[in-house]
Amino acid sequence: MEKPCVKCGHSFLVEEFYVDRTHKDGRSNECNECWSKRNAENHRRNKSKNNARCRTYYGENREHLIDGARDRNMKNKDRIRAQRLKRDYGITKNDYDRMLKEQKECCAICGRHQSELRRSLSVDHNHETGKVRGLLCGLCNLILGNAKDSRTILESAIIYLEERNACHTP
Repeated sequence: MEKPCVKCGHSFLVEEFYVDRTHKDGRSNECNECWSKRNAENHRRNKSKNNARCRTYYGENREHLIDGARDRNMKNKDRIRAQRLKRDYGITKNDYDRMLKEQKECCAICGRHQSELRRSLSVDHNHETGKVRGLLCGLCNLILGNAKDSRTILESAIIYLEERNACHTP
């Protein structure tokens, strides 16, 4: 069965019209090609209109939007960090802050202050018991982790350094 397109006037098989239950025959009044052209034109027009509107709004509210996003990001970071502290180490943000204050905001091994570091101090813990030992800078935390918390390995490293530093290397 054929049906005429209201846009181009050509007749097409009913299958050449999009399904549209608002019409009696259940098909659009425009053929698929005319409908696609009209839809593409509307999309282009709306897109340019929306882009102009967005640019204007963003230009007028830029500082407010950036500050709001920064605030949301900081709130999310704080919330995520608190969740991670609780999940991984069983401590709260307050516990972390108390430890930081007790250590005078310094690494428990090398003594570098938090302000000298790019990242916040890491929570050091015993991997067997899960007990939190203190807060360390990233490098000191890596030293313990790579030594697998082994006193023997760390003592061997000290002996190695003492022997090698005493020798003059060419």
